[in-house]
Amino acid sequence: MPGLTLRRTSSEELIANVEAAVGWAGMPNTRVKPLLEQLRAALARRIRRPTRETLLIIEASTIADVHFLWSSRHADYPGLLPKIKNSLTDGPLLPDDEEKGKAHTEARNNRFTYLLAGCLLKGGVPIVSIEGIARQGRGPASPSDIVVDWERRRVPIECKRPFDITTLQRNVKRAAKGIRQHSAEKGVVAVDCSRLVRSPQTVSLRFGEEPALVAVESQLRGLVMRHVFESASKRVAGVLAFARVPTVLFTGWSPVLTSSGEPRPTVLPITVDSWMHEKREGVENADVIDMIASALKWVEG
Repeated sequence: MPGLTLRRTSSEELIANVEAAVGWAGMPNTRVKPLLEQLRAALARRIRRPTRETLLIIEASTIADVHFLWSSRHADYPGLLPKIKNSLTDGPLLPDDEEKGKAHTEARNNRFTYLLAGCLLKGGVPIVSIEGIARQGRGPASPSDIVVDWERRRVPIECKRPFDITTLQRNVKRAAKGIRQHSAEKGVVAVDCSRLVRSPQTVSLRFGEEPALVAVESQLRGLVMRHVFESASKRVAGVLAFARVPTVLFTGWSPVLTSSGEPRPTVLPITVDSWMHEKREGVENADVIDMIASALKWVEG
């Protein structure tokens, strides 16, 4: 079942949130500095074809989200804060600046783990450990990306962020292998599919909110769920797929005409988030995915 939401943070609020993240993470001279500079410049001028501007907005939104989710929780996991900060400050400015196979993709890969873990904690899921760091008083830690406490079982979640559709199945197989190696329990594979549901250097253009939401759901279901379960072993009790898609909504026509006298469209840059889950019926621990999905409902706004 999908969970979809539109995000419409005002430009002033978004910049303030990223500035708060900069102060919290102590990253004034990292890649976040040019991100803020470019974002301010983009939002200050009239946007006509806001492709890069929307990509800047989506990157800034993710940084702001991590700060929102972790600024009051990181102390529960001693030693995790430096890892979270590195995930915000390392790597290229935008996901579209990444290169396949390069080490600079690791920071954003790890950021998906922290984004998911933070969302689950906010939704009330008890997390035992994150990337080998145990919650105070809840050890021992596990090498799994995330371990949740469910019905007195410690269920692992392995997180992956495929670079493209050709690496999706390989990533899922690696996640299943990680579950097998790190735990006796059947676990969950969580996949950030943001790179898979759109072409690089593009944004989704939609004529209305409902088509924007339906398009992401359709792409996730078609591109991910079918391939993921084909690749996952029976060690995988369920799958969680996520996509954050930069989108431009057509909102009407401006009274200001173009130089040729044609009507000028007005648009609204937004992000569309989708969480989708499926469980492998009849497999032990499969119902843990229902707890995870319920915890993520707050994200739907």
